[in-house]
Amino acid sequence: MNGILRIGVRGLLLTLPRIVTPLRRPTAALLGWAINKRWIPLGMRARLVAYYHSHMHGRTRQVDLKDGFHMLVSGDDVIQRRIMLYGPHKERVWEPNTALLLELLAHRGRHFLVAGGHVGYFPLLLATRVNNCGGTVHTFEPNDRERGRLERNVTANNLDNVTVDSRALYSRSNELAAFHSDDVNVCSSLIVEGVRGTKKQVLTVRIDDYCSSIGLPSMDGIILDIEGGEPEAIYGCQRLLEQPSNLAPDIVLELVPGRRSEAVQNTLLRHLLDFGYRLYVIEDAYDYDVSGDRLDDRVMLHEMSDPTTNNVARIRAKLGLPDPNIFATKRGVARFGRSVAVIAGDSVL
Repeated sequence: MNGILRIGVRGLLLTLPRIVTPLRRPTAALLGWAINKRWIPLGMRARLVAYYHSHMHGRTRQVDLKDGFHMLVSGDDVIQRRIMLYGPHKERVWEPNTALLLELLAHRGRHFLVAGGHVGYFPLLLATRVNNCGGTVHTFEPNDRERGRLERNVTANNLDNVTVDSRALYSRSNELAAFHSDDVNVCSSLIVEGVRGTKKQVLTVRIDDYCSSIGLPSMDGIILDIEGGEPEAIYGCQRLLEQPSNLAPDIVLELVPGRRSEAVQNTLLRHLLDFGYRLYVIEDAYDYDVSGDRLDDRVMLHEMSDPTTNNVARIRAKLGLPDPNIFATKRGVARFGRSVAVIAGDSVL
């Protein structure tokens, strides 16, 4: 009898809101209220995610993440929706292998810079891992709405080791540049205008200048997800890049083939090579089925002996990657032990 009742309730939740339009919003509200509960099985939550996509915009909920912190999020974009739906039940809910790599870096470093901080998932992930060892996280987010939520999330977790900056990273400091904010497609950028974006003027800063201003000789890690602005940000940290391998920062950056011209992206890759970096494509995804898939316990890195945009695109196509992240390091990957597996890039070309 109980089984029949459960099936009936699920059927109503899945069917009635589709037929009776006025029920869609209260159904989404009910699910939002139950975010941190385990009343709804994960398999069903995945099927109901469409209601968040359409009916949870602007409505903020607190989510207690299994990653060890909590966040105030809304249904405004895909990252926040995944945190909202799956965060209480699954670790590393966004780009899980990149998140695992960041955790590995946090166990071996203290100071990190994150550009494209969004509402705070990666900054909080790092900050909670380095908080007990005196580590710091410096995150940049020029998008006013997302930065406001990022600041609230930092405060909500009582983290005093996170600095939030409204400037945009660039190859030159103290310039005013046009910044495009796209609050729907998570594509705020100095470069890409986005689909539903607004434009404003923001102040720029070089990473080298920022580190000098706060008295840090270097960063242990630099994470860049700034929608095409990665080359200019890298060109603003030459002093950090030329440091010896034991001091030079590890770098995680998004490199989407086609977002910038091949010439611009190839120049960036060669620039990192010239400073002695080795480059890897991180095998990752953000749209895995959280209800069923088991998270990897190792980071799969595809080494590029000939790092070019064309080779990144081939690896991306072969592995079915969405927007590929690149890991660049002068320190090597042997320090991670069995937590990282390296695959020769040519094996997937």
